Amino acid sequence: MLLIFVEAPKMLCKLIPAVFSILWITPLPANELLIEIPLDQQVSAAPFQAPEGLQFVIEFPSLTDPGDFERFGRNVFWQDDSSGQFDFTRDNSPDFPQLQFLLTNGADDWLNFLTHNSLGRGGGPGNAESDWGFGNPDLIGNQIDLIRLVVHKLEIESYSPGPPFGDGLEWDARITWEFWGTPVPEPASLIILALSLALPRRLRCRR
Repeated sequence: MLLIFVEAPKMLCKLIPAVFSILWITPLPANELLIEIPLDQQVSAAPFQAPEGLQFVIEFPSLTDPGDFERFGRNVFWQDDSSGQFDFTRDNSPDFPQLQFLLTNGADDWLNFLTHNSLGRGGGPGNAESDWGFGNPDLIGNQIDLIRLVVHKLEIESYSPGPPFGDGLEWDARITWEFWGTPVPEPASLIILALSLALPRRLRCRR
């Protein structure tokens, strides 16, 4: 028994560098689709014009200005009869870090999925994150890597309800918001994984 207690610390001391080297090189799980929010919108608005096209945005409580809201996805415009996708990341969206934090902070925050013109006029549905299906209550435990907007269909037509409203627009849109990310392993899980990889290597060296 004495031999075990003497040798064990020596073995652990030699394992520690191997553990941290494995932790350093062990990749995190691959980027994956965490949740998708499909939306169908049939909307009429007057007076309302959108010469640049429509924007699909996510409105969320501001982290820097309490009581105000930020709008994620601005300045990406979609014209009539258009479709495609756009990936929002830290590199092309200044609001990405705020929304990323809000989606993973463990609080059931409020999100509005809106359609706007270039003047910020428009509307759309809102709900708490848990009601949208983000989790219980959100995506805590994950790192958000990108947010993808997929426009499946967009039809925009003139709309005129008559005085006193003026000319407007009506649109039929089918879109999906996709949230891609990486589950973040707990520190204890990483250490167990590294030990399981390092210990057989050390035992083979002793033979």
